[in-house]
Amino acid sequence: MNLAQEPLLVFHENLSLIAKAMNANVVRMASSREAPQNPLRPGKEVSYDQTGQWVLPEFKTGISLAASVKQLIKVFQPKRSNYLLLVDRHSILPRGLKFNKESEDHWMIVVSEKMTISDYNLRIQQVIQKWTLLGKFIRYD
Repeated sequence: MNLAQEPLLVFHENLSLIAKAMNANVVRMASSREAPQNPLRPGKEVSYDQTGQWVLPEFKTGISLAASVKQLIKVFQPKRSNYLLLVDRHSILPRGLKFNKESEDHWMIVVSEKMTISDYNLRIQQVIQKWTLLGKFIRYD
């Protein structure tokens, strides 16, 4: 292993604690330029109909969640400070939203039924309110 090429993650919390927390949770990353309470990128997590008034069920778009430290390392951008938000893997999501396990390392929250944008925003805010702020990190290469 060439340590010079391995990214170094510096966490405000111990990395082993993060790995332990990921046994029961998946993690959403939020930019430190944004409030961690609103970790979404409007217009990128969902698919819309042609009018832009309806959110459509789509399993290729969604809220991306890391399910392993390996995945966190993969998606972290160098020299950028981010928040880590814990999402309980076993939480019950509002109607029309569901967890989609893409792989052992990556999950998503996807839309499973057509709904209005206002319904989506209301339901997703119910989900986000239950997320726990774990800490902040920065990646160095």
